[in-house]
Amino acid sequence: MAHDTPARRLKKGATALRREARTLAAIADTKVLAEKKAWRFREMAQRLQEKARLEDLSVYQETLIKATQKGEIREYFRWVCYWMQGGKLRKLYLGSCNKMGQHEALAKAKRLKAEALGLDSYNGTTENR
Repeated sequence: MAHDTPARRLKKGATALRREARTLAAIADTKVLAEKKAWRFREMAQRLQEKARLEDLSVYQETLIKATQKGEIREYFRWVCYWMQGGKLRKLYLGSCNKMGQHEALAKAKRLKAEALGLDSYNGTTENR
């Protein structure tokens, strides 16, 4: 059974809005009104899809092992996140676990993913490219 995450709920909402838009567009009697509503639903569905893609993100602690000049082995922890972009997996280093918490790392990851995907992270609209 799949977990119910915010991203999954947003995707379900976008699918329902698209379905509603198709239904309204099929009504012949109220074609103009239906087209306006369908267009509005399509825009809402697009924003929800973008928001769902932005919300579908996790940060992970990664261990980094280094040897000092004296030959000692030291272990460091850092925050990283991953996402698919252009058919490739993108890995992004966010910062040291000593300097930031998980919530700060997640906020930074969302901001950086929004910039990388060309999304406006605050209202879910696409920037002019």
